[in-house]
Amino acid sequence: MNFFGLLNKQSSTDLVGLYLKPNGIGYAQVRKNSDQKLDILACEFLDFEQPDQQQEALEQIVNSCNAKGANCIAALSPQYVNIIHLETPKVENDELVSAIRWQLRDKIDFDPQLAAIDYINMPGARQEVSTYINAIAVNQQIIKEKIALIKPSGLNLSKIDITELAIKNFALSINQDSGSGLAIIHLFLGQGVLQIIHNNQLYMTRRLGVGRDSFKIDPMNEMDPERQKKRVMDKLVLEIQRSLDYYESHFKNPPIQSVALPPLEGKIPEFASYISTQLALHAWTIDLNSQFTCHTDIDEPTQIECIPAIGTALSAFEGDAT
Repeated sequence: MNFFGLLNKQSSTDLVGLYLKPNGIGYAQVRKNSDQKLDILACEFLDFEQPDQQQEALEQIVNSCNAKGANCIAALSPQYVNIIHLETPKVENDELVSAIRWQLRDKIDFDPQLAAIDYINMPGARQEVSTYINAIAVNQQIIKEKIALIKPSGLNLSKIDITELAIKNFALSINQDSGSGLAIIHLFLGQGVLQIIHNNQLYMTRRLGVGRDSFKIDPMNEMDPERQKKRVMDKLVLEIQRSLDYYESHFKNPPIQSVALPPLEGKIPEFASYISTQLALHAWTIDLNSQFTCHTDIDEPTQIECIPAIGTALSAFEGDAT
């Protein structure tokens, strides 16, 4: 995505990725080292509700990390972004965005004329003639507000992206065997995202009705805490299974054998083993500290908030080995 035509050629060895949420900003400062591996120089979640507080916190961390003038790519959190799966309109390429805007008139909760529109081409299915896209719509006012938030920090904002593409870039960087494919799950508050990657291509992205807050124990619930937690994990297992079934039935690729899970071992130590057992595949927990070279250890809560920031920074290295 490049909603506002901001893309510039990268000119600095350091790059800052931002993950923009209503209640804070995920900050990741990264660099490719001499071995073309990723160094994470700084990783922090700026947990502030008010825009003026976010702006001040961002300016402070940019100053403390000597990042003024660094190129920056930002990802909008799912709360700001509408993604709608559509059949590709049968129009000329220069008319595609207008056709998408017209199709979204009853599918988004604001005037489509006020939307920045983009789309992701999706691979064709095995037996389908029609092709499909994931249409992206963001209120242009949100984009203007986020640009105004970032500008005083001194970062050189070059692109505004979406979380789904940030997660895709992150998945490509951790998938050591692209030929076998990978399913990756990231959980936000209120919802999650599941993606399937094969041969460095995004085959599926869908939002899940399970988020990190789904695992919170309700003391008023008569069900004991372990059963509450198991019910949520079973719901997630069902979401994964349905996604894998759809993928296997629609595409000619081998079945997915590996699922990367968000860093939740501190709260749910049995998470990966439970998914592995239920789905008879290899489920493993993402850990930035072992996956990349981190200048300081990054705790699990910060990892969860900053994985999209790292992923959006990685888009600057598309086409490179990671």
